[in-house]
Amino acid sequence: LSLTLLNEYHIVPGEIVCQCAERSLSMVIGIMGIEMAGGVYCPLPPRDPRQRLHALIQQTQSRLVLVHWLTKSKFNNKMVSIDTHLAWINNDKISDINVDQLSNITVTHNDIAYIIFTSGSTGLPKVFDNANAIKHLRCLCSVGEPIPVKLRNLIANIGIPHCTVWNIYGSTELTVASTYHLVDINSKNAIIPVGKSLPNYRSFVLNKFFQSIPISQKGELFIGGVGVFAGYLGRDDLTAKALIEIDGEVFYRIGDLVTMDNNGLLHYQGRKDHQIKLRGQRIELGEIERCLLNITSISACVVIKWNDDYLVAYVQTYDSDQNQLQKHCQTHLPPHMIPSIFIILDKLPLNPNGKIDRKLLPAPNFSSIQLTNNIDLLTPSNEIEVSLHRIWCDILKQKQISVDKDIFSIGGHSLVIMKLLHRYKVEFHLETGSLSIADLFQRPTIIDHAKIIHQISNIKQSIHDCQWLSLYLTQAPVSYAQERIFLDEKIRFSSTDNNTNIYVIPLIYRLPSVHDHISISRLQHAFQNVIIKHTILRTVLYLDINGIILQDCQPTSISINDTERYRFSVVNMSEEDDGENDIIKKILNQSDLFDLSKGHVINCHILRHCGYSRDNILCKNNDLLTKDDLILFTIHHAMFDGASTS
Repeated sequence: LSLTLLNEYHIVPGEIVCQCAERSLSMVIGIMGIEMAGGVYCPLPPRDPRQRLHALIQQTQSRLVLVHWLTKSKFNNKMVSIDTHLAWINNDKISDINVDQLSNITVTHNDIAYIIFTSGSTGLPKVFDNANAIKHLRCLCSVGEPIPVKLRNLIANIGIPHCTVWNIYGSTELTVASTYHLVDINSKNAIIPVGKSLPNYRSFVLNKFFQSIPISQKGELFIGGVGVFAGYLGRDDLTAKALIEIDGEVFYRIGDLVTMDNNGLLHYQGRKDHQIKLRGQRIELGEIERCLLNITSISACVVIKWNDDYLVAYVQTYDSDQNQLQKHCQTHLPPHMIPSIFIILDKLPLNPNGKIDRKLLPAPNFSSIQLTNNIDLLTPSNEIEVSLHRIWCDILKQKQISVDKDIFSIGGHSLVIMKLLHRYKVEFHLETGSLSIADLFQRPTIIDHAKIIHQISNIKQSIHDCQWLSLYLTQAPVSYAQERIFLDEKIRFSSTDNNTNIYVIPLIYRLPSVHDHISISRLQHAFQNVIIKHTILRTVLYLDINGIILQDCQPTSISINDTERYRFSVVNMSEEDDGENDIIKKILNQSDLFDLSKGHVINCHILRHCGYSRDNILCKNNDLLTKDDLILFTIHHAMFDGASTS
């Protein structure tokens, strides 16, 4: 076969030759024939449709494809197909001279041996249909997916005395396997390590700055060594992102999160792209999945983020009790990690490789779930429940909610709880500290909330008596959102050529009528009181000596002339000046508009329309704003967002 490829089809070293064959002797002969001729072997899935096979060949730009009698009908006359069986039995022309020709083929360790489509398949997984054969099993290797603890326990219970179980880890880009671990089937550990690197491989666990991670800390896995692939065919952009040079050696950025224990064993923690941020909270979807898999009736599950608002859990189980799943998660997970919806399936969709295909998961139908939840509708029974029901329906955008329904089962989450707390304080004039978020989390129904509010003895009669919650802690680490904004300004948008304030939120108000008058001095006094009242508007962000970004609440002793803390300015405009939009644009692009290191995060700019007389700009009243005058507030996004306006 090698001589046929060389003499009749004149392949050159490094040329890609495809093969489409079922698992058979012909497949092995095809692989060896291509490699011995100096070609690059590329397998094609024999059970894929004809159109897809042609697309794969076109992607590799291969001019030859090896086939056998089961697959040659998949290719038309325009494609050069070689019947492997006919090629290797037609050996009457072979001589010693021809065989010696193979000795002239030079292959180095840097040459590419094969190309694999990572989404391809060579057939369906095979299983034992003879239980007696299992007793003679000597070695079992688990590759491709993390080995489930249930499988380890199953092997232990079956009782295979001389069988060793290996957990093999890697990816297609790393010649399939790169780490290994001998599994102790009698172990009770909840997570099975993926082990240590194979010989001639190296593994690094690094943070986002490509720095080493301490023991037991989570980081991204980088693997280097003899099996690292050369790159993605025709996709230099993807190759540049995947291959990283460290200490002069090429490493593959595998995209998985791992930890390393004191014994140097790697523990798989999930995909990096499965680490999400939901409503400001970092969430490991794998942690939720592991929690659900601890339920005996669940054989498989996957959790995804849906539309940036909800966690949806897809569960493969024979038990359809969603309330039980909800209670299990509430017992073992923090509130922000509890899925809003559980979708129970007989079988999760799989791709040809036998892995869960997230793209084929059915979309959650929120309306049908809400309808199901409201079949046994329990209506409010007192005035407090009526008020709470109205608030819940308003925030959750529903017409009816049963008063005994758990808020997390109808799309509720931590941000909704915070909104409820604020509405309760306003609605029932609650005193400071009388109600907490934890109270609402732990008892998440309208009935429960009504009982809590009823039990609060010191209910005030006026909303004006409500005092804002005092924070005794004046210094703390920043939130994840603040950290991202802070680093963006210091690193990503710190170019001296960039004069635009990326994170400014402008709020503009225009006086609509000649009958509306606002005193500038009183507005300034009110503006000062707002800053004194709201701690976030006088908070400093800074990097401490340990490299941690902190926020520090400044004291309330702010004078009107303290320009370091905020800016209150008045701009008198005349017809001779630039237009309103140009003046506003200049204000928004001021380089000193904010200073996070000094707590300067908010400004108030008054834009007045005045007359013009010779060299002077004249206003009718120096203290009063009149029709069409503008009030422009500029606030830094690190302290203010869209939810703040509501």
